[in-house]
Amino acid sequence: MSAGTATPIPTAGWSARLLAGLLTGAALSLGTMALIGRLLDCVPSPQTVGAQALMWLVAPIWCAVMAACVLFRSAARAWIVLGGASALVWLGWWVVQEIAA
Repeated sequence: MSAGTATPIPTAGWSARLLAGLLTGAALSLGTMALIGRLLDCVPSPQTVGAQALMWLVAPIWCAVMAACVLFRSAARAWIVLGGASALVWLGWWVVQEIAA
């Protein structure tokens, strides 16, 4: 492989990768919102500035995951990496929840 030659992104299985980004991206973005909200001890009232910022944070994270999910080499790798990331975020939320309780 010479310098400057990039490996093309495989196009097979793009729908499974997109589905992985859609489902696990939702779990990842909502989990990130919940974790940051719990760490900052945000008031769960939608009228507060902190809660609004957290709600608006979900869309950019979800869009970034959806855009990046097609860069995985296979659908299985996308499911494993994104599912693991969302599981880690929700595990972190649970740990913070238990510590704060």
